[in-house]
Formats: sequence, C-alpha cells, structure tokens
Amino acid sequence: MGTDRLTKVCANLGKLSDAELRLQAPGLMRSIADELSAASSELDRYLRDKKQFRRLIVLGTLESGSRGKGRESFRRAIGCRSSLRSSR
Repeated sequence: MGTDRLTKVCANLGKLSDAELRLQAPGLMRSIADELSAASSELDRYLRDKKQFRRLIVLGTLESGSRGKGRESFRRAIGCRSSLRSSR
C-alpha cells in the first residue's frame, strides 16, 4: 500500500548521526512528506476500490432474485467473461 517505501526511508533515517540529520533535514523532510503523500494516495485508492467492490457485491446480491440475471450483471460489472449458463 505504499508503506514499504516509507518504512525504508525511516530505516535509513535511523542510520544517520545527529550531525547528518541536521545537514540533510530539508531534503529529508521533503522525502518523508512525499512518501507520506504516496502512502495516503494508495490508501485512498484501496479504500475507494474496496467500497466500489462492496457496492457491486450488494448490487449482485439484491438482483440475484431475478433468476440469476443479477449474477450475470454482477459478473459483467467486475469483468468476468464466463457466463452463468456455462457454469451449470
């Protein structure tokens, strides 16, 4: 989710001495801010995708009462190419 790069940056910070940290502070702050932003964007995308998937599942469940047609529309919505008839 983007946190692996943030973890790596933090691990590298732990290896620096106090003097090195003071010298590199502006660049390090920018780097940390960039990594936090990237991790935040990845989390937002993950949550948006998860919410959309849940919506599709609910939609498929609600429509499934109409003799399997809901399952077909659900499969089309998530990009599944196999038809319901071929699985029977």
